[in-house]
Amino acid sequence: MGKGNGISNPVDMVVRSNRIYLSQEGKDDISILSYKGDSIGKLRPVDGPFSPGKMTLDKKGNIYVINKARTNCIVFDKDDRLSGTIGEGLFSITDVAVANDRIYLITPSDSRAVQVYDKNGNYLMSYEGLDGRGGTLGLPISATVDRQGYLWLLDALKGIIVYDEKGAELTRFRVSGQSKAELQFPVEIDIDDEDMLYVVDKGSKRVVVFKIDR
Repeated sequence: MGKGNGISNPVDMVVRSNRIYLSQEGKDDISILSYKGDSIGKLRPVDGPFSPGKMTLDKKGNIYVINKARTNCIVFDKDDRLSGTIGEGLFSITDVAVANDRIYLITPSDSRAVQVYDKNGNYLMSYEGLDGRGGTLGLPISATVDRQGYLWLLDALKGIIVYDEKGAELTRFRVSGQSKAELQFPVEIDIDDEDMLYVVDKGSKRVVVFKIDR
């Protein structure tokens, strides 16, 4: 897949039922592609400005996508119907992560960098912040939730910080040095069901894989 399929500046994607949902910079919709790369549709809200960014998928097949045009998160259900919005009045959102019963929006420009909502979009709490603003973070950019419900927050400058469901920090680590596991400028994080941690490192142009020891 490439320019011949209308792909020019991809931002993020999720895969559901052999369909690829792709957000692109400068596009006002989400491209829906077959597994062969053929265009089979578009996805966007009916009304209002839409600039799709980072996306994630929950276990029920709902798609959560950052709308950079309105600085909120839009939810589409498993049938591609708009089912709601999450987060209002925020300054910026760099990522969205989903647990069984809550949604996390990463908002580094606000007074707190992690905003927490329930599955109905109701605000629950917020915590942590940037260094110098009552927190310890530098550039929080990506997040994911593991099978125990812990939030793994990737900070491009500070490393990886793990929080429990109450927002308490459990641990943090930064992989640096001269080994093959060194991270120069990490920008994306994910965890699979086998406790394998994947980090996209833009600085070294690699995907680095770690095994999480429980």
